[in-house]
Amino acid sequence: MPISVLITGANGFLARAVAAVAPPDWRLLGLLRPGSATAEGRWHAVHERLETLQELGPVDAVLHLAARIPADLRRFEPELVAANVMLPAQLLQRFPDARHVLASSVAVYGVPATLPLAADTPPSPATPYGWSKLAAEHVLRMAPRHAILRLSSIIGRGMRPGSFVPAAVAAAKAGRIGVHGDGSRLQDYIDVRDAARMCVAAVVRKDNFATLAVSGEAHSNAEVARMLAALCGADVVFSGTDASPSHAYTLDNAVNLGPCLVPLRETLADMVAG
Repeated sequence: MPISVLITGANGFLARAVAAVAPPDWRLLGLLRPGSATAEGRWHAVHERLETLQELGPVDAVLHLAARIPADLRRFEPELVAANVMLPAQLLQRFPDARHVLASSVAVYGVPATLPLAADTPPSPATPYGWSKLAAEHVLRMAPRHAILRLSSIIGRGMRPGSFVPAAVAAAKAGRIGVHGDGSRLQDYIDVRDAARMCVAAVVRKDNFATLAVSGEAHSNAEVARMLAALCGADVVFSGTDASPSHAYTLDNAVNLGPCLVPLRETLADMVAG
């Protein structure tokens, strides 16, 4: 029997990947920001306003993928409250009997005191963005059926520019990759297709939980740069310093949402080809 799944941020990077891997018996309903780009794919219907959702009957699940992510995570913006907290609250009120699955963020852990972080590491946000995601988690814990996925750095073809990986890909294509410091900073990267499969698995499960949704493998900036250099024949140049904290995670005590199938090198190759 088909199930109805409402996905917010339907034209976003992760939502497009979810639509591509969603089971065929899912009836996909999308919610977009008014005036934003049209969602493409196998959507049954796409809405731009919460008011039009009143026309829908009950839905089986709500997948909360819409989020405001500032270029500077340390900066407070009113939209952080509207998009990251109020929208999930409004949808919980509209669909109280649905299963609510939130794409949260490892930003709720703040600056790591020790590594690796685990699913049961106490949250300690260090930015307004991190606080907004933790607030959304608390809202959706009120749902009788819920799942919270703390995602790490999602990468893949079509991701928005600005972070280290897409900048390094562009630099590799130009022939020279610049790396701050000695490149030892660690990060956990997850391919968007693996993140999408985890979202689907969380919708299908019946239990309530909050867990990490990460690859469980930490790679240094130097490793990423050298992989890209090998793919593109580029040079790697180290300069200056890098005070950014490392992030690494263990999957001990995490809910099993399935293995990550796409290794980092394959993701980078796909981004270079895109």
